[in-house]
Amino acid sequence: MLDLIERWGTAVSRCLALVSTASLLSVALLVCVEIIARSVLGFSLIGVADIAGLVVAVGIAAAFPIVTMQRGHLVIELLHNQMGEKAVIFVRFLGGWVLFFALALLTWRIGMNAVEFGQQDATTEVIDLPYSPFLWAITLFMGLATALQLFPIVRDALDVRETWHTATKAGTQTKLYVLAALLAILFLLIAIFDRGEIIDWLFPKSPVLIAVIFFAAVWISAMLMFPLGAAMLLTGFAGIGILLGSSPALSLVATRAIEFLASDILLIIPLFLLMGTFAQTAGLSSDMYRLAHALLGYFQGGLALATVAACAGFGAMTGSSMATSLTIGQAAYPEMRRYGYSEDLSTGSIAAGGTLGAIVPPSGVLVLYAILTEVSIGALFIAAAIPAIIVILLFIFTIMIQVRLQPAAAPAAIARQPGELIAAIKGIWPSLGLIVVVLGGIYAGIFTVTEAASVGALGTFTLAWARGRLGNEALKTVMIETAERTAMVYALIIGGSIFAFFIGLTQLPVEATNLLNNFNLPGLSVVALALVIYILLGMVMGAYEIMIITVPVIAPILVGFNFDLVWWGIIMVMVVEIGLLTPPFGMNCFIIKAVAADVPLSKVFKGVTPFIIAHIIALALLVLFPSLVLWLPGVLR
Repeated sequence: MLDLIERWGTAVSRCLALVSTASLLSVALLVCVEIIARSVLGFSLIGVADIAGLVVAVGIAAAFPIVTMQRGHLVIELLHNQMGEKAVIFVRFLGGWVLFFALALLTWRIGMNAVEFGQQDATTEVIDLPYSPFLWAITLFMGLATALQLFPIVRDALDVRETWHTATKAGTQTKLYVLAALLAILFLLIAIFDRGEIIDWLFPKSPVLIAVIFFAAVWISAMLMFPLGAAMLLTGFAGIGILLGSSPALSLVATRAIEFLASDILLIIPLFLLMGTFAQTAGLSSDMYRLAHALLGYFQGGLALATVAACAGFGAMTGSSMATSLTIGQAAYPEMRRYGYSEDLSTGSIAAGGTLGAIVPPSGVLVLYAILTEVSIGALFIAAAIPAIIVILLFIFTIMIQVRLQPAAAPAAIARQPGELIAAIKGIWPSLGLIVVVLGGIYAGIFTVTEAASVGALGTFTLAWARGRLGNEALKTVMIETAERTAMVYALIIGGSIFAFFIGLTQLPVEATNLLNNFNLPGLSVVALALVIYILLGMVMGAYEIMIITVPVIAPILVGFNFDLVWWGIIMVMVVEIGLLTPPFGMNCFIIKAVAADVPLSKVFKGVTPFIIAHIIALALLVLFPSLVLWLPGVLR
């Protein structure tokens, strides 16, 4: 019976995922029509923002059931291998309940807002669309996600029951992990339901102390593989409840969730995710590599140079370091090994080139940072241009120096085949044209970043369809993958925003700034400390997780020391990308290990070392000369 109901749940959630992505495509089409009407015909469509915001909000909510059924909510698996099977099963079971409570809380409060908006006959500002039907649709989809979360919980409960009789025989380490998980869940429940009585008894009612305790609780929950977005939402909600009372906390949960679901600025993220998925499906990674190979392959070390260039181009389409490393690596590594490139240079250039995905605009990581800090997305994209060029050039110099010092690392120049360059250009011009339109439109001020994301998503969809890459099954796969990723990111954003609001209430960043000022530390010392922390975090986490957890605390501190947040955004992304390469946990290195299974991990780490040095040189230049980041936004502003 359980299997039958679960199959029905999976089928329904997959259908809703298709609806979710279709809503994104429809909004992208609407925005593109608006651009054409405005630019060519001289008039604007009325109410596009109103329609887009509400349709996207419902579409995003429709994606939550599939990510719930597929266990796609982001967890940090740093301690997974150290926990042992019994501890992992038990902790996963508790994490399932954390997610259930978070989803239930969201569903309840959004439903209450639907009732209130219906009673008030609330409508949008421009075309008077009623809010209530859309909020009811969001409530329905979030409620379905909440109900479907019971299936993973039941499965995990059955696994716990099967292993429970042997749990007492588990090692000390496993018992400690289980105890930590129980204490974390108990803390969350106390914080949510006791409204401060127990907290007041345990600790003085100091907002800063409460912030420190709750910040530690988030980290413990993250390390115990609780869904990160859910843990931050519940912790932030509980903290706000302690400081302001339950009514403001409950109201804020719904307000922030609806605000971010319907945000036309946040629309950038799912559209860029869609753009990257369609770009991969359309085979644009192969096109990029083929052109780079035709241009640079005849130099010694040319295939490594081509890999870096292809990563930069494809990174501009996806905005993801790991996706870029994996996709380009699958095309580049066999070619480099076939021509006799060393394992060090092959794997190192792919892993390092992949980090360009986060810094070359447009970048999803920069978008998330902009949302968390409320700085201009366009300014960040413009600011990233010169740093991206610096990193690319340093990578090129690194490869050239390597092949000069170690000629055996790369063969002699490869003769260019007749017609190779022309064929590569013919294959790549639609992709290059799309990149030029997307980035050129932003830099020239022709359209906004959101409009650029719409153009990119619709453009890559058209390319994939025109190339015959979007059959029924392929299209379904792309749409479902996009829905899963979108829901995962939005869960992080909603949870992170509520937690960030709580941190702001406690004045923790202000007090931390004052404390550092009392020590008379120069601003660059604070920056250096932050850089070390981010490198360490980048070894074990992705950029999204790091930003969600740390930006609410770190960004206000740096503002207190008069550092520009646009500059820090670029610095932060770069230093996190260094962490993705740094032993012993550099995540990009493990991605490349999956591509090059025959290469020892030690070889991969050896291969990325020169590129880490290049990254550090670039970082030092940007820290010492902030104008390299801020000059271009100042000129184009």
